[in-house]
Amino acid sequence: MSTTLATAYFWLILLLPIFGMILNGYVFWRLLRLAKRRRSRFECTSALPLAAMSLGDSITLMALFVQALFHKVDKTGLPHSLLNALCKADLYSMHSTSAFSVWCWFLLSVLRCIAVFKPLDYYTIWRQPRNFIVVLAFICIASESWILFFVVYSQDGKICVEDRNISQQLIQVAHTTDILLFYAIPSLARLVLDSTVLFHCYSPFTSIDVSLSERRLAISIPRKYSIMEDTVALRQSMALTHSLATDEQTSKKRALYIKRKTALIMRSIAISVLNLLLNLPAYILRVWNTFEDPNSAQAQQSLEIRQSIEPVCHLLYFSQFACNAFYLSIYESSSYAHSNRNNTTNSKRLAGENAYSSHA
Repeated sequence: MSTTLATAYFWLILLLPIFGMILNGYVFWRLLRLAKRRRSRFECTSALPLAAMSLGDSITLMALFVQALFHKVDKTGLPHSLLNALCKADLYSMHSTSAFSVWCWFLLSVLRCIAVFKPLDYYTIWRQPRNFIVVLAFICIASESWILFFVVYSQDGKICVEDRNISQQLIQVAHTTDILLFYAIPSLARLVLDSTVLFHCYSPFTSIDVSLSERRLAISIPRKYSIMEDTVALRQSMALTHSLATDEQTSKKRALYIKRKTALIMRSIAISVLNLLLNLPAYILRVWNTFEDPNSAQAQQSLEIRQSIEPVCHLLYFSQFACNAFYLSIYESSSYAHSNRNNTTNSKRLAGENAYSSHA
């Protein structure tokens, strides 16, 4: 890599975490405001996993920022034990929080699926999301502990590397397990759940149910044999006309709600797919590095190719955390604010109706 490209890569890998942490902080602040106003809604909906994911992404980006500075600053005179501990702590926190973020995305897909197919269960799950997040955090902390034993500081390259005393087979098993548990399995599950929601519930070919007033149009009004019957029929016709107008407004509101809901689901699935695509190059490179035979004839050429594409893969991988925060800051937070405004409006309307009925 040329000096110009290396400098550009350094500044990108330094500024990207700052941008992502600012956005994640904004999302976390918005969700905490929701938690203070409506704690039950915060814990029983996707707001809680969104907040947990924003916090985890911020830690990941902070670890990336520290890693970039760690490779750039002069480490002359610092004890090897301190440098070794910094390598272990930084990479461990980066891997564990990024793994946590991947499974938080899976939890969001599960909640989205429950909300679509089992709306009553969605509003009565209560502490299940919180319990899942706590268990998931412990699993990620325990599963990524292998990094503390594998990673050391290299005095030769002045970088963090895997301990050469550990067998290559054991390293391959550790990386393969990590890739399966924290990318392949949750990503495949997310694709299945999101595809189910998209193609079975929000297909563009899905038609809106015919309203009750429209079904009433198929019922003919009986013939009028007297003035009294004509008067009754006229009143029924006027009532039916009023009912038709009311049902038409309700149908328009329902269609607008479905359109807004579909757009939100489509955006959520789009960012989920983008998240998977940004992860993919880094994991392909990781598999390549893990299973490449250093003694093969093409080892040197393969090493040059991997070193040339590694910065791009890393930028794509870590840009997902800023991308997630950008999406959440615009859409998810605004959707909760819109929901709160709707709830406030509905509460005022119900209060007015109750007051009217009490005085009637």
